[in-house]
Amino acid sequence: MLSVLIPVYNYDVRTLVQELHKQLCATNITFEIILQDDGSKAQFIEINQAIAYLSHVTYRIENTNLGRTKTRHILAQKASYNWLLFLDSDVAIKNHLIDNYLPYVKDYERLIYGGVCYDDNLPNSNFSLRYTFGKQREEQKAFKRNLNPYKTIASANMLVPKTVFIKANKELSHAYGLDYLFSTFLKEHQIPVLHIDNEVIHLGLETNIAFIKKSEAAVTTLFQLNKENQLQHSEISLLLAYNKLKKWRLKGLIATLFKLTKPILRKNLKSGKPSLFFFDCYRLGFFCNLKHRN
Repeated sequence: MLSVLIPVYNYDVRTLVQELHKQLCATNITFEIILQDDGSKAQFIEINQAIAYLSHVTYRIENTNLGRTKTRHILAQKASYNWLLFLDSDVAIKNHLIDNYLPYVKDYERLIYGGVCYDDNLPNSNFSLRYTFGKQREEQKAFKRNLNPYKTIASANMLVPKTVFIKANKELSHAYGLDYLFSTFLKEHQIPVLHIDNEVIHLGLETNIAFIKKSEAAVTTLFQLNKENQLQHSEISLLLAYNKLKKWRLKGLIATLFKLTKPILRKNLKSGKPSLFFFDCYRLGFFCNLKHRN
């Protein structure tokens, strides 16, 4: 009835899987938990193999790093049941996650997104940008997310029919930012998306420098997808802002300003109190600079 699918990369998933297994066993449903290790270091593989003793749990190992998008696709294809619950490996269960999802396992096609939240206290100032972005942009109640349902969808915690996911997860390259394409596909094909309050706690924060680099990679992916006209029906704020600049013939100016202000912006983003306004300016300027060079 339910396949719980978790891509794993250099993370200890024992606590997560044990809690999921406990919650699933407390129900009367048929289930499986499949983990796909995406080329982790040997010490993590050794640690995580301890969960293989649990009933209905499979731990698959990939020797090379394929990336999250392709790994999720492999997991979906391996799944025995039509309803898939995708979770990231670096999350913790906040409440009765499984019980809260079960009423939505129906016979019709739609995606259910439970949401994510973050600890109330910043663990370290080196992680301030990712933490601030998560608290202010990702941690939203369902009523707010449902106002624009295709805008905030993350594979960290979503329930989706197998047939829908395999059709929507069509780009399998090893790149950041492919969630943009996934949500655009759902909107184009009028697949309903329902947001509920069933959050998991996101624990795996990147450092400020790492998150800036990952954001640059995601913007580069967005640039390429837009260039290929794959995001015509998207509601991505960055693209909407760029289109306004393009209409006003300001993209060249913004690209130039970005080159001049980039050191100042990066200094703020790496600080203990980063500004998300500066973060938005950084990503928009980075995007305009890519466009200006092409």
